Amino acid sequence: MKNQKFRCKVGILTENKLGVGFHEYELPGYPASHSCLRLLEADAKYLYKWADEWVLADSENVKVKGTPVLVFGKYNFDTPKPWLQLAKNPKALNISEAEIKKELKPFIQKILENQKVRETEKQTATL
Repeated sequence: MKNQKFRCKVGILTENKLGVGFHEYELPGYPASHSCLRLLEADAKYLYKWADEWVLADSENVKVKGTPVLVFGKYNFDTPKPWLQLAKNPKALNISEAEIKKELKPFIQKILENQKVRETEKQTATL
């Protein structure tokens, strides 16, 4: 039975058939989601307004992908919670541009191809 208390005010699905995405919901201070990224309501609203939505071909299949999302890194459950460092040092979890480029590199070609599809769809829709 589904949890009837689980209601998101703001959400962005990044995986259509698996229900994975970003959404507003309580932040319990430990990993507690099946793959989603939980956000404060203000952050979820910001991303919702910023991101491009996907375009569906039918009720289940994506015709044009939305804003690409890349989540990387590891979480070691046996170490102190890294986000607790932020109270003392707001830059404690900063990621360098070089690290982002390294993680993005294997995906960039596909992202650019999908962006071309999105641009073509926008042009076709305005005709």
